[in-house]
Amino acid sequence: MASLIVVSVLAFARALGNGFAPDFDDDLNLLANLDYRGLGWHQLHWASTTHLMGVYQPFGWLLFSLQYSVFKMNAAGYHAVSLALHAINTIVLYRLTLALLGRRAGTAALDEPRAQIAAAAAAALFAVHPLRVEVVAWISCQPYLASFLFAMLATLAYLRGRLARALACFVVAGLFKAPAFALPVVFMLLDYHPLRRPFTRRLVLEKLPFFGVAAAVAALAWWARAAENWITPLAVHGALPRLAQASYSVWFYLVKTAAPLWLVPFRPAPAELDWQSPLYIAAFAATLAVTAILFVLRRRWPGAFVVWLSYLALLAPNSGLVKISFYMVADRYGYFTTAAFAVGAAALLAESGRARQVLPAIAALVCCVWTVASIRQCALWGDPALLWQREIEWGGPENAYVLGKWGTVLVGRAQFEAALAPLSRAVELDPGNEEAQTSLAAARAALKKGSQP
Repeated sequence: MASLIVVSVLAFARALGNGFAPDFDDDLNLLANLDYRGLGWHQLHWASTTHLMGVYQPFGWLLFSLQYSVFKMNAAGYHAVSLALHAINTIVLYRLTLALLGRRAGTAALDEPRAQIAAAAAAALFAVHPLRVEVVAWISCQPYLASFLFAMLATLAYLRGRLARALACFVVAGLFKAPAFALPVVFMLLDYHPLRRPFTRRLVLEKLPFFGVAAAVAALAWWARAAENWITPLAVHGALPRLAQASYSVWFYLVKTAAPLWLVPFRPAPAELDWQSPLYIAAFAATLAVTAILFVLRRRWPGAFVVWLSYLALLAPNSGLVKISFYMVADRYGYFTTAAFAVGAAALLAESGRARQVLPAIAALVCCVWTVASIRQCALWGDPALLWQREIEWGGPENAYVLGKWGTVLVGRAQFEAALAPLSRAVELDPGNEEAQTSLAAARAALKKGSQP
């Protein structure tokens, strides 16, 4: 386990030198927010009632309050907490994967060292993956880390039959971050495999408290989004575009897991998503096909069937089926969802037969490559100008918001000449972009003043 801590810390230690990310909500959440600072009744009441930024995360705010009491506004302390949470998550994921491997039914029993190596390799691959950088290196994303931790603890407790503990951990996970409300569906899938529990009235009744909590968390999340006008009505963004976006999301995280290239923090959805595009139709057809094939082969490959459906269930809240933001996809949404692949990878490694001596070596090599990539990605989060520049280079079509942010950062660094082009283009694309207009005026005024004798 010590080696897992080392690799998870090594991949993201570069983030300790980064500051807050004011261009990515750290300004509104932390820098300009006085309400979370302290551990008194005001902070407790505010955390439990606020819908700031359209998010309901009372335990997340209290975690920030605790950190402020210790670190004040020293960003390094917040980054250290994120890094520690990620390291703990790696260890718990290892334990959870090992428990799932040990509870599989209908397969040959695994010897313990083999299972440990497989679980450790899978946890390490998950831990150092560049897709984790956004959650670990961006302070505002810290509640995702804590939510994932308690979601895994809830799953471990459920596997051991400790339902009260599982429910308590599930409540905590949901109060850190709402997407955890999909967890009861995963529990039902685990009943099918590896637990192989028969479908009975008792099985249904024991799930009712979990689905009750899930409904409450989902309702609070909806209320927070609606209060900030983040909910897009079905009449505006129809059912077919939502299905297209969700299908695209399914394959985006799969592709980025296999090949974590061109990762950027902001991927906005098109204003009008053309669901008839061949890309979306292919994604939808492929999702249906894989689901149908695994359903047919569920008796032969029950593990693959459960991993796939768990992935879809955990992804659903942020897939676009419910339109709650202007994001098409986001790296942070993969933290919860792709953990299912880690368990699947561990099962493959454990059952690799003659290849079991080769696959761990390949996994170690991939870990090294991904660690280097994560270190470089963490460095991007420490340089806002470079991050926005990469966003423009890798993020797809021109976007007024992105161009305006990049230009504003350049103005803040007194690079007025370089800021003119992106800011002018941002205003051209979106004349209502007030930030770009203000920054463009400031850049022009500074250049005019500098040219005067």
